[in-house]
Amino acid sequence: MFLVRLRQFNRGMRAKIHTDAASTIQHAWRTKKGKTVLATRVLKRKLSVDEKASRDAFLARQRLLAELEKRRQESAILMQSRIRGYLARAHVRRLREARRLDCAVRYIQASWRRAKGRWVVPGPNPRVVSPRRRYALHLRFLAQRQRLEWEREAACLRIQCQMRRVLACKRVDALRRARQEVLDARARVEAQQRHLNACATDIARVYRGHVVRRRIARWNRAARVIQHMVRLWQAKKLRRLMRRVRDERRKREREAATCIQRHARGRIGRHKAKRRAMQIAALARRRVAMAIRIQARARGVRARETVALVRRARVLVATQHARTLHRNRPPSSLELTLQGVNLARISKTQVAALALAVADARDEMQRQDDAIVLLQCLYRGHTGRRVAQTKLEARIAMSLFWALNSKTQEKIARAHLEFKSARDIQRVLRGFLGRRKQRHAKEERERAALREAYRRDRVAQDDKKKWLEQLDMEKFQAESLVRKELELKVHVAHQHEEIARLEAQAQMFKLQAMEAQQKVQDRQDAAWTEVDDGFGNVYFYNSVTSETSWERPAALRPKAETKAVEDREEDWEELYNPNTGQIYKHNRVTGAVKMNIPPPLEERGDVKAPDVPVASTSDQPKPSDDKTAPPAATDATTNDASKTKGIETCWRCTKRAAVKECVNCDAGHKLYCAACFTKEHKAATKKAHDFKRVVGDGSTSGAMCHRCDKMASYHCETCEPGFRYMCDDCFGSSHATAECLAHTRHHFRPGAARCSQCVVPPEARIATLSCGACQDKFCASCFAASHAKGKKAGHAAVSIHVLKAPLVAESDAYCTECDVELCTKLCNLCGDGFCDACFAATHAHGHKADHSAIAWHEMAQAGDWVDVVEGKGHVYYNITTKEHTTEKPSVLLLGVERHREMMAEKAREKKKAEGERDAELVALREQVKALEEEKEIARRQAKELEILNKQSDEAPPPPTDAKPLKKRWWKSKAQLEREKKEREHQVVLKLMMTKQREEALHREAMQVGTASYANAIVDDLLK
Repeated sequence: MFLVRLRQFNRGMRAKIHTDAASTIQHAWRTKKGKTVLATRVLKRKLSVDEKASRDAFLARQRLLAELEKRRQESAILMQSRIRGYLARAHVRRLREARRLDCAVRYIQASWRRAKGRWVVPGPNPRVVSPRRRYALHLRFLAQRQRLEWEREAACLRIQCQMRRVLACKRVDALRRARQEVLDARARVEAQQRHLNACATDIARVYRGHVVRRRIARWNRAARVIQHMVRLWQAKKLRRLMRRVRDERRKREREAATCIQRHARGRIGRHKAKRRAMQIAALARRRVAMAIRIQARARGVRARETVALVRRARVLVATQHARTLHRNRPPSSLELTLQGVNLARISKTQVAALALAVADARDEMQRQDDAIVLLQCLYRGHTGRRVAQTKLEARIAMSLFWALNSKTQEKIARAHLEFKSARDIQRVLRGFLGRRKQRHAKEERERAALREAYRRDRVAQDDKKKWLEQLDMEKFQAESLVRKELELKVHVAHQHEEIARLEAQAQMFKLQAMEAQQKVQDRQDAAWTEVDDGFGNVYFYNSVTSETSWERPAALRPKAETKAVEDREEDWEELYNPNTGQIYKHNRVTGAVKMNIPPPLEERGDVKAPDVPVASTSDQPKPSDDKTAPPAATDATTNDASKTKGIETCWRCTKRAAVKECVNCDAGHKLYCAACFTKEHKAATKKAHDFKRVVGDGSTSGAMCHRCDKMASYHCETCEPGFRYMCDDCFGSSHATAECLAHTRHHFRPGAARCSQCVVPPEARIATLSCGACQDKFCASCFAASHAKGKKAGHAAVSIHVLKAPLVAESDAYCTECDVELCTKLCNLCGDGFCDACFAATHAHGHKADHSAIAWHEMAQAGDWVDVVEGKGHVYYNITTKEHTTEKPSVLLLGVERHREMMAEKAREKKKAEGERDAELVALREQVKALEEEKEIARRQAKELEILNKQSDEAPPPPTDAKPLKKRWWKSKAQLEREKKEREHQVVLKLMMTKQREEALHREAMQVGTASYANAIVDDLLK
């Protein structure tokens, strides 16, 4: 009972310990989780408002909390391990004490029982011992009792010691637990107080942050509202101004364009409608005529085939009647089918049944002929063997007549009887086999008829299902096209709105920049002062730019005087400088000099060379080097003469046209030629500068059509300068005459870059070569001229594919990827045309690597096919190649269906190749096996010949009338060939019949509507 209570107490204590430990762990985990969630929320709120310092402090606090939590968990685990160890040791001590008490009780009981049993002699008849014996036993008992009392006293002392020790331990444990509970309660109170303080701090911090954020958000909203109102007012003002200007311009343009378009569209629309109506009528007449013609041809062919089939059937029926000897022979299946056919109203089903019956009749006659030939061969062989055997037996009988005895005669008679019996059995068996074969053939014909009827029904259902699927797919495609068009219109409208907004913003920025530049220019103009050099010479000094000039700046001149001076061309005279050999212009009034006189008009076209006015001449005085005077004047002036009409030149050399615009340089030092840009940006401070490509007129776009605002795609070298770049529409309208057909033109991709080194930048040719070292693009002539000598001679040129290939046929189109090469493939899934290189590049990785393609010239023939409805079927006729088919051509299928067919065809070809390889392997194995069999046959033949030779030497010759025995190992060549084919067929089926194929065949047989399902049903019905 004590042990049971002890176990219950231990079980309760263990459950309590587990419960307390689980509660402690759950409380710790939930506290940690709650603190983590709270810390995450507070962290998110703090990150949006506080700076990096507060964020770092918060993260440090979180790490400290995590470290404290980690230590608390480790302390809890250590306390649990100590408590569980103590409880386990106490339990072991209690078990040991119980075991010792049990042993002591058993020892006492055994002693008492032994003492009680000494007075009676044990045995079957117990008896009492004598008094002397009893006295001796009593003395012994007293001694033993004294000894037991001593031992019992010692045991009691030990038990008392153990019990007092246990009670003392319990009291100590109780005192410890009480002290620990007091400490724990105090710790809980302190922790709760710390938690409350932390919560209050967090709540106060969160509330203050919320209040500050609300205040900042209110300020931000107010600032945004003010900014929005100011910007809205500025934008509205700018928009009203731009709209007023634009509306006036568009109104005039719209009125003129409307009048022109009205007349042109009316005329073009009437011609187009008339031509379209004529084309539709002609196409309808042509379709009707072709349909009638195709139907007439098809019906004529079908009728002739039907008549020929009926004739063949009648000939076969006559042949069957001629080959039979029975007068009351029942009519054959072909004769019954022919009798049930009405030639005046014969249907396709009856024609198919008649064709099947004719084929069966032919097969039956062929089998009969084969059977007749086989029977004749067998009979003639049998007859020949009998004659040969008879002759051999007669010859041997004459020579060996003396050796025959009565026993031999009996054997011969028995052999003749066995031979006759075997022949009768063979005759009966062959008759049975022939009748069974005929019955099976008849059943097979009936099964084939049922299968054909079922197949026709399934084909009609499949055609109807395909037609419905195609109709749904066409509806879906139409809806998809409408939806895509609407999405495209919405997208285009959004793009136009965004472009208008960006243009307005850019115009506003341009106006602000112009205002800023005007302010800077006004400040520079106001900084000019008149200074005397001490010798009576007057010059002008700018305190802002530190420039000096002998001439009066334009800012200090009156406007009327400046205009009069600029407009008087007669004040300029041409002079020659013998030192440099240059011709320059000199103004008699202002003393200005112009170098680099532009070439004549016939040489330069409609472009003028840059004018660079120079103020330094030999007959004009220079400012002195007086210390009190401002810095010396320079020779160059800061006017805008370097910018000619329509041409941007390099600011550094002021000679070549600018081809690069630096993005990072100052406003007046952005345009460079190629050489100056390389020299200027060699420094470490300018190496990281980026640039934009510009053409000769300073624009960064490609060539534009001179007639409209579209990107140019044609360059005609024969046309006059200024009229050489045209778009597709303008080029087709302007070069449609016979005179313009001989012009030398280049068809290139819109937006292609022009040559950076051509003499006349606005008419620069299209760049076809790129130099990686120069980082420029050139035409062929400019690259050869600029890279003919020096370090540039070693530069490598890379060809730029921008010139389009000519379109040969009407169905040709350009690649959607490069827009240069002709389309050679059409992707079935993408639906786009590609050249070979672009298709390989775009379909090299990812899901596109599994896409299939069809040749472009095949897809271009899709319009040549005409769908003719004939009865319940469709006939597809090609008006170009004159071919027709009942199956839908691949070019008329959807891309997904064509892709599936091509993938299935590839899979079939792969399986076919694998089957061929397996067949070759099987053939090789069969050849090896045949060679081994031939070798074995040769060995057995040699062994049999050796045995026969030994027997002929030892024994008399065998009887002549006995039938020669065939060797069991002997086989004819036909049997060997049949066995070889059968083994090959079984091996191929075994190789091809995998688990997946078995499952596929089973699923096909269980699927309603398939051929396997129909065959399985017919086989079940026949069985």
